[in-house]
Amino acid sequence: SCLRSILRQDPDVIFVGEIRDFETAEIAIQASLTGHLVVSTLHTNDS
Repeated sequence: SCLRSILRQDPDVIFVGEIRDFETAEIAIQASLTGHLVVSTLHTNDS
């Protein structure tokens, strides 16, 4: 995954366009728990 390769570069801030699947959500959560600032949007079926 592209997000995994970005994490190998040890960024301070990660911008994810939209979290659409479980794998992306899991990686984004893990990144935030290890001290990275993760900014993203999340698709939902209703508001």
